This record gives sequence, structure tokens and C-alpha cells, in this order.
Amino acid sequence: MQGLAGEDMLDSIETFFATRINRPFKFRDRTQINSRFIQSTPCIAILFPNVIAKSSAEAYELVKIPALHASLLMAADTSSAPEFIAAGIFSDVEHQWLFNVPRYPGNLLSTIGPIDYLMSNRFDLLNDRPEVRFFFALYRDAVAEQNPDLAYFRYWTFLETVARNKGFKKGEIGVSRMLREHATKSNTSFALNTNGKSFSAERCISVWEARRNITAHFGAFDASSVQQQAERRSFEIATSAVSEILAQSDDFYLNHLKTIARLILNGLLSS
Repeated sequence: MQGLAGEDMLDSIETFFATRINRPFKFRDRTQINSRFIQSTPCIAILFPNVIAKSSAEAYELVKIPALHASLLMAADTSSAPEFIAAGIFSDVEHQWLFNVPRYPGNLLSTIGPIDYLMSNRFDLLNDRPEVRFFFALYRDAVAEQNPDLAYFRYWTFLETVARNKGFKKGEIGVSRMLREHATKSNTSFALNTNGKSFSAERCISVWEARRNITAHFGAFDASSVQQQAERRSFEIATSAVSEILAQSDDFYLNHLKTIARLILNGLLSS
């Protein structure tokens, strides 16, 4: 199938120059540029001819998982990174498109502009220290991760990598000592208070590592898995954490992990 067009991107750039810089700018050959954009974003369609579901939303969920799994197999086969974009639901009752568009998690408005990034001492730090660039790349990949199990894995990998670089031991012990040292220097607490309940920093760290271990060994947490139950400590911690999460209808452990990872990243920039 034909790839996605880049007309909106080209329009946005031309509008920016015209309205913000007051210097009209037009691409000389929009057709050629758009053609290259289309070639770089090929699309495919997978047909699921018979999906039994009570609603379009249920049908969408039924095809989403196999479509995501197909994209993983394609990645290994083509050395690319395909993404599941949308599902067209066609029935005798209705026709509907449901899109798999992730919510943008960041801030649309920043206190500084792109040029400020280039002029800051933080930019020089990334230029001069390859290990810091590596930390930023790990953090960026963690932020982009949409799968909660993999997000635990990626954020923990970021924290553990930073801890090891700073001379701390591998695993929960090293991360705990790094966070304790950072908390002392910044006069902050990494304990968590949510919906009237308190969770110690040690509890949070043990949950993060347990979820990381389960993902690393089994791909995702499954409370009914006999194999996972063999990982007794990690499984018991993960099971109790999931129960707490379900009780509050919010993965506050993961949200707190994201907050702490960002604090550590900012601490690297000021050290």
C-alpha cells in the first residue's frame, strides 16, 4: 500500500516561517519531498474476515493484539519498526475506523525554545560525555514505551545503568543507595503518598525490580502462570503490587517510577 503523505508537515513548516519569522518560505518541490516521505512510510493492511464481537470496541481489542504481534514479527523480518495505526471495523450494522493513537505524555509548551537547548550547558554536557548521552537515550526509550510491563523494564534499566555508572552495586541494593544519596543531597523523599495511603521508597523500589524481573524472564506479568510463581520473591511482590494497583484503578507504582527517573536524569545534568 502507498505510504503516508507528509503534506501536513510541509504546510506547518511553511506556516511557521510565514507567521512567526515573517519570512515567507516555500518548498521548491513539494511533490518530490512528499514522494520521498511516502516511500519512507509504507503501509500494509491485514484482513481479519470473521471477528465475533458484541461491539466495534470489542472487535478492535480482538484484532489489536494479533496485529501488534504481526508487527513484531515484521520488525525481525524486515529490520524496521512497524506500528499498528488503526482498525477498520465493517459489519452489517456499522462501519467505523478506530485509531491506535497514543496520548502525547509530555508538555506541548516548554519554558525554553529549541535554540535555548543548543545554547545551554546541558547541550555541552551531552557533547562532551557519551555516557550521559546513553542515559538520555535510555530515558527517551522508556518515555516512548506504551506497554506497562516493558515500561517497568526500561525505566528500571535506566536507573540501574546510572547506579552502576556511579559505582553502586547491581540490582535493588545499588538503585536504593543511589536514590538514598540523591534524596539526601536534594533534601527530598522518594516515598509515595497516594489517595491517603503511604508507600515507602523501599517498597516502591522492590516493586519496580520485581516487575522488571518478571518482564525480563517471562515477557509480562501473569498471575496465573505456574512458571512465574517459581520466581517466588519477584512473583509475590508483583502480585501484591498489582492488587494494590487494581484497588486504586491507577498504576501509581509506574507513575512514581517515571517521576523518580526524571528526577535522576535532571540530577545528572546538575552534577
